[in-house]
This record gives sequence, structure tokens and C-alpha cells, in this order.
Amino acid sequence: MEKDNVMDKSLYRTPTAAELYALERRAREERARYVAASIASLAVALKSVIERALTALGAKVVRHA
Repeated sequence: MEKDNVMDKSLYRTPTAAELYALERRAREERARYVAASIASLAVALKSVIERALTALGAKVVRHA
């Protein structure tokens, strides 16, 4: 009686080196996009905080004048 090997009957195949390289390259590209979007979002938030601080500081100066 033979034992059934599940892997023999499945559709799985080992990816080629080129496919693995393409997956790694795609992952690097996605990571770079994510980091760039995060940095852009941080820059916008920082700009907003600085603008509000300068506006608040300017309002205080005007009141005292």
C-alpha cells in the first residue's frame, strides 16, 4: 500500500530564481512608496504645525502692540 503524497497532487511548484527576484524587487518598490508617502505626510503635518505656531505667535504680538 502506497502512501499518498499531498504535494504530488497539488498545484504547488517551486518559484524560479527570476520569479523570486521579481517578488523581492516588487517588495522593495512598494516599501519605497510607503516610506515616501510617510515622509510626505510627515512633512505636511510638520508644515501645518509650524504655520499654526507662527499664526498664534503673530496673534500674540499684534494684541500687545
